[in-house]
Amino acid sequence: MLDAIVCFAEEDAKNDHYVLMRSGWQGRRQIDEAEHAEMEARSIELAKRCRVRFRVSYPQVLEVIRFLCGRWGDWERIGYQNHKKAYQTFIGKSVSFARYLKDVPPQQLFEDVGRVTGHFKPTLRVIFQDWATEWREDAERLIVSFSRPDAILKAGFNREQANTFLDFVEGHDLYEFYWRWRSLNERAFSGDSRHLAGLKSDIQGMALSVEHLVHAMLVGNVQFPKTQLYEKFKQIWPVATPVGKLLKADEYRKISQLHSAIDFDWFNTKQGGPLSAQIASDLAICQAIRGNAHHQISEQNQLKLERMSLILLRGVMYTFLEAKSRWPIVGLTPTH
Repeated sequence: MLDAIVCFAEEDAKNDHYVLMRSGWQGRRQIDEAEHAEMEARSIELAKRCRVRFRVSYPQVLEVIRFLCGRWGDWERIGYQNHKKAYQTFIGKSVSFARYLKDVPPQQLFEDVGRVTGHFKPTLRVIFQDWATEWREDAERLIVSFSRPDAILKAGFNREQANTFLDFVEGHDLYEFYWRWRSLNERAFSGDSRHLAGLKSDIQGMALSVEHLVHAMLVGNVQFPKTQLYEKFKQIWPVATPVGKLLKADEYRKISQLHSAIDFDWFNTKQGGPLSAQIASDLAICQAIRGNAHHQISEQNQLKLERMSLILLRGVMYTFLEAKSRWPIVGLTPTH
């Protein structure tokens, strides 16, 4: 069995090299579609030959992968990084062989191998992390958590709404939204002053991501999208709406123009009021945070910084749902 995997890996690498070098050395470049298609066809044919030569089957290769995953898990627990990497490399070669042997998509293969170690997801997804998928799942959980009774900030977002919004994020290639949330979570609640500075930077970066997302909601629906985030909000919530009336009021406009410090006392007074006041207070704080891109955030309390991040997320979710109710949103399929 191991001979079959090694044979496939070595010959497959030779096939790829042959396809790339056939037209002569061209330095670093992108693989064109014809080359990629030929590589795939050669890999499938090679897997068939290995199956006949070594008399192996897809279920047998799965058993080998499960065994290797178990050993990977052992070394991972002990903390031997070199051993873990060596097993990961060979598991990768085994996975490639299995995929071409049965011509199955990677996700199906991951499910077929299943959970071998003690993680709460298929082991291959732990070993070969798909950061976009994993971070999307984190974002989905966070958005839905607004509906929990013990949520710091509350909103009735459901899973379908969260996934529609995240489809929109990915449809516009705004993966920076995920990067910022991930970075913030990694720095959160560290006593290191450098991490605190990074946390503030992440908050400002998240506000910029919110602005990019709101702009994408306006494209194709408003002839001239405004430049400032607060004015973009007012285009989605015109003055005829309850939220729009509040955004136009001096009270909310002044809060949106505060620099350096965020008025949490004012924000908290709006949370027990009508939904329109909660939404408008979110949007005013979003603008205040975005405006701080030109000023240093003075807040040192990490709990308040975390609260700022949640205000940004809740604010952009409310904005997306309002825009979606008013217009067809570019970047979403008709099924949404």
